[in-house]
Formats: sequence, C-alpha cells, structure tokens
Amino acid sequence: MVRSNWHNGADLNGRPNEFSDGDPAGVSNLVLENNLYWNQGEEIPPGELVSPTIDDPRMVISDPLINTMYDDLILPRWTGAGFESGSSYIRDEFVRLVMKYGSLPFSSEALGIADPDYSPPDDILGRYRPLEPSMGAYDINLANIRKFFLPMIYSKIAH
Repeated sequence: MVRSNWHNGADLNGRPNEFSDGDPAGVSNLVLENNLYWNQGEEIPPGELVSPTIDDPRMVISDPLINTMYDDLILPRWTGAGFESGSSYIRDEFVRLVMKYGSLPFSSEALGIADPDYSPPDDILGRYRPLEPSMGAYDINLANIRKFFLPMIYSKIAH
C-alpha cells in the first residue's frame, strides 16, 4: 500500500472496520509508509496485517478536504442526446466528477507531500505529476501555482 487516501466508515451494524484483514502468514514484503489517513476525526483502527499508527513511520492523519457533499450529485446518465449534466462526452463527465469530488483544495495537507519515488508519473486526469507530488489520485502542480498565480494574487492585493 503506497500513498493511498483511505477513508474508513462502519459496517451496517455500526461496528468500525479494521484497517486490514487477513492471515499475516500469507503476506510478505508489505510496506506501509507515507500515507494519508482520515477516519472522519475518529481514531484510525488497527488491522490484522498492518496498523497505520504502528507500521507507517511517515503517516499523516489529516482530512484531505475533498468534497463529500453529494446532495447535488448528478450521475453521468445518458439521455439519448447528451448527459443529464449537459455534457456530450463521457470524458467531460469523468473530469467533472473528479474535479467536484476528487480534487484537493489549496488548503489540503495532502498537497505536495507524497514521496516522488513512489508516486505514479501522472494523476487521475492523466496530467504529469510535479517534483512535489500530492497524495492521492488527483494532483495540483504547486510549482506552477507558486510561479504564476501567487505573483498575480500579490500584485492585485498591493494595488
């Protein structure tokens, strides 16, 4: 398990899920390092195979701040002439859903803290990951934000 955002809920009876299940004798070379964990502010549960609070020396416990409000969710349903959201292409639907429910806000602690040696070369949208990759499937190129957007913001504040 490398750099995955993990969200743990409870089963239908309200019992918390374990982080990992299985027979430890059947697992070898399992490495748990530099992951972001979030359990809605509750304790991260232990597991049979590994436990994040014991086995992940570089763990980050933080809300990644992705959108979890689904009240206005529009599923990608084809109407015959287009999708219910107004899109004509399934790729547009995919990008819309990733941006609304999978993108990291600028205030997320998941930005720029992944280990580049273990990060995939591109994010969920197929964009190149920067030298300071973010944790999770979605990435924001922080170097470009610092280089292009911050000077514009500062110049508007100064005037």
